[in-house]
Amino acid sequence: MSSWWSNPVQLGFYYLFGFFYMLIFQFSIFLFVFPIILLRQVAIYTAKFRSDFGEPLSPTDVVLSEDVTKKHTGSAMVTMTLKGIISASELRILFMKNVIERRLPENGNQLQFPELKQYQVNHLGFLFYKNDPDFKIENYIHPDINQEDDADFRCYNTIIETVSYRPYPPKRSAWEMFVLPNFKDPTILSSYVNSEPVTLVILRMHHSQIDGFSCLSMLITGLGQKASYVTPKPGTLQNTEVFRWYNAIPKVVEGFVNLQLRYLHNIKFKQFAATRNPNAVGKVHHRICPPVPKEAVKKIAQKYCVRLPAVLMALVAHNLAKVLGQSEIMPESAYASYGIPMPNHPGKLTNHVKVGSVSLTLRYQNLVTRMKELNTEFLKLKDDPTTDVIMYIGRICGSLFPPMTKFLVRNSAYVPFSITNFAGDSEGFSVGGRECVNLTATCGPHEDISDALIMFMGHKDHINVSLCINDTFVSSEETEHVINGVWVDLQNLKKQIV
Repeated sequence: MSSWWSNPVQLGFYYLFGFFYMLIFQFSIFLFVFPIILLRQVAIYTAKFRSDFGEPLSPTDVVLSEDVTKKHTGSAMVTMTLKGIISASELRILFMKNVIERRLPENGNQLQFPELKQYQVNHLGFLFYKNDPDFKIENYIHPDINQEDDADFRCYNTIIETVSYRPYPPKRSAWEMFVLPNFKDPTILSSYVNSEPVTLVILRMHHSQIDGFSCLSMLITGLGQKASYVTPKPGTLQNTEVFRWYNAIPKVVEGFVNLQLRYLHNIKFKQFAATRNPNAVGKVHHRICPPVPKEAVKKIAQKYCVRLPAVLMALVAHNLAKVLGQSEIMPESAYASYGIPMPNHPGKLTNHVKVGSVSLTLRYQNLVTRMKELNTEFLKLKDDPTTDVIMYIGRICGSLFPPMTKFLVRNSAYVPFSITNFAGDSEGFSVGGRECVNLTATCGPHEDISDALIMFMGHKDHINVSLCINDTFVSSEETEHVINGVWVDLQNLKKQIV
């Protein structure tokens, strides 16, 4: 990615240092890992005697966890635009019946999404789910909101920004839902030509409880009651477990080296970002592009022999490069994470993902050239051993040593950009007999993991492109320029394929 580490001597030093470091690190861990494993087993065993306790959090969930009553930037948000009017009271009944009380197909005695009625607690140093004894659906699905009466809910961007900054109440599951009957906003209704009124439904849930696959599964196969729906997901990342008995040490060393190289490169990016908006207050800006016709993107991809996500990402990166300018201290490129669900997803609310890394060129370049460059990046995308090192340490330390886990995440797991791609072919669905005419998704960037989230969500014949960017390096006006530029460049590309 950068020429300074192409020096074979310096790179060789990192690998040698990484090898000996991991040997020492493994030996050091061995001195206390056995007692920790015993303590974790004791915690799990004793939790079984607590009728109000649920499952322990997975290592990935632990890494994403935080005090959700004080911090809130790591929440995933999905909006559904439903044709017709549905009230909060009716939605509460549907959600209780089809989601809250939904049972596992293979075990009718067990809830599929028990986490919706549970909150996170610390038990013997480890995080577990605990039942909310005072659970009431009215505490989670709020009463109908009238756009005319509340200025914070008059347009999509303002709604998402308002909702994302709400702290979660203590001792409650970290999710909530908002219902806006008679919703009006041309930003997300430009492809809807029917004069019939619509209802906007917003689901917000903290990322430590959910990944994209389980979120869509809950909404579509649960609330939407469409069991045959195939959740769209990218297919560019090899879904294989990295660690085996014969390659564990080499993979750990490779992951450690990549981790150090990424950390050093990100220091340079953060130094550049700190100079762009000195008056930043850490506010997160949300913007969404008008629905992009899926068929047009497919034709562009076919014309230039690239994959669909390469077209979408090239449009975003191209306009990001425009607003970032050509500063001398700006790095040539930046890391972006690209996640995908692993196989055999448990089907419950959890994070069950693998993460790969791609390189985004920050300097200005021809859009078609950028498209082909990103296509190459996506084609060679594979599991990142760095992620496995982070998860390995998270599994060992877990919630028993949260400061160590948070230090690791803040200094090693961080990447400037995060890409989530659900732009594949997808069918429609309905909620309570109301057809979903638009489906969007975004997420407040986790302050320790990423400063900008780029999400592609496919629904029927169109794709929604969402941006969520911290103002530390891209202002609100610049974010608006990026999202408008995506639409303008798409129209120009469409003219070239006619």
